Amino acid sequence: MSDLTDQEIQEMLKATGGLVYLAADRLECPPQPLRDRVRLTADLQALVDAARGRMVDAAEIHLHRAILDGKSWAVRLALQTLAADRGYAAATGRPAGADLHAVPGLLANSGCPSVQAVLDALMQSDDYVEYCRARHRVETEPEADDGGPAAAGGSLKEGAD
Repeated sequence: MSDLTDQEIQEMLKATGGLVYLAADRLECPPQPLRDRVRLTADLQALVDAARGRMVDAAEIHLHRAILDGKSWAVRLALQTLAADRGYAAATGRPAGADLHAVPGLLANSGCPSVQAVLDALMQSDDYVEYCRARHRVETEPEADDGGPAAAGGSLKEGAD
């Protein structure tokens, strides 16, 4: 590892898109010493950071397309990660008594048309609406074994047996 020049490492990092483990494989050295060297060398770290930034940008382009195509998973991911400060959080972090129907009114008053458009797309997705209904049923079901779908291990979908 110590016999490698910064130039050789830089060329391999460029060839692997800044992926240190792949570069280490190609340079036939262990990944941890290479990672340590990258951290200690500003130019190498800048190259890895720039490659990571381009990769994240590419992922965001695909996420944006999926949101515009009305893919409920993409809308959910964007809201849970990018709009957490606006009250969106992972379903497990939402209080059990949260009103699923209050969100449209909150967004309509937010003055943010892009978020409203995202919510409109979400509400038109049958998968997402069923997901919300199922979450609401699970969170509001009594804890006691009342023979309901949760107690019997049955489906939450209406009419499913």
